[in-house]
Amino acid sequence: YRDAQVEALAFVNSFAKVAHAGAAQTTLENCFNYYLRVNANKLSPKSLGEIRSYCANKFVPFLSNKPIVDLTVADVVAYRDHRLTQPGNNGKNISPGSINREVAILRAVLSQCEEDDFIKVNPLAGKKKSLRRFKTEPRRGIFTREEWVASLAALRNEELVREDIRRSQRISNNPAERKAYVANINRCADIFQVLLLTSSRLSEILTLRWSAVSLKTGQISIAQSKTDITKHQNIQPELRAILERLSFAARDKAGYVFVRADGRPFPIAQAERTFKVGLKLAGITSHLTPHSVRHTAISWLVAAKIPIPFVQKIAGHKSIAST
Repeated sequence: YRDAQVEALAFVNSFAKVAHAGAAQTTLENCFNYYLRVNANKLSPKSLGEIRSYCANKFVPFLSNKPIVDLTVADVVAYRDHRLTQPGNNGKNISPGSINREVAILRAVLSQCEEDDFIKVNPLAGKKKSLRRFKTEPRRGIFTREEWVASLAALRNEELVREDIRRSQRISNNPAERKAYVANINRCADIFQVLLLTSSRLSEILTLRWSAVSLKTGQISIAQSKTDITKHQNIQPELRAILERLSFAARDKAGYVFVRADGRPFPIAQAERTFKVGLKLAGITSHLTPHSVRHTAISWLVAAKIPIPFVQKIAGHKSIAST
């Protein structure tokens, strides 16, 4: 039995030696593949796709997929400077904030690989000063109360919406489509109001089902795909009024809470377009998105002197540092 133990240990160690010998040749692509595999169930499909795209279309083409032991801070600095000269999605040069994000993802990948002993040395560890972030333009990512009221009022103003349809010549020759379009605009106003009242993300509210809403007990449960946490909240009077109205009109009591005029769930792109319509009709030129509503809700709670641990629970943050 002891002889067998010795032989088994020698057998295992032979594999360890082979793995260690090849560790020096671990490439950037190997590290990204490892990171994606480890985080497959922790990150959203969108985030996984974005990281995979960064590796294939940005890092590997520029850095030549060199072994990690040969990667230097100078390589990453050269990558950043090169990216500054490239066009972004809007045709202008890419924003410094986007480059900061790319480098932050690269650092996160290498940091986890080192922590998990996938690589022995992280070439970017402790190099914060050398990889100082680019300065970015500050963006006000929250609504003022006046802007918020104006944008919702614009979406609920049927006459204003119809005038916008006439002006843009959108579906102007089809009365049925025009009626559905106006109805969907109005329904999106409810979506955005619920975003504010629950401090949630747009995707979480669009996928909310009636099974997660209990008007009887006054509780709503919102599943967060980003953190894999389901947050539970009390249904406040303003939220109850919206949910009771929608529940009364719902055809499918087990389906989605928010559906279009045709009964189908709202695609996220349609909700985002409608959000922009509300800003335009209200004359708001600030850079705001549906996610700004979540930031607005959390900021207003803090401004109202709600204790930060309570705000953390309402927001559904894993870490109070995020709050």
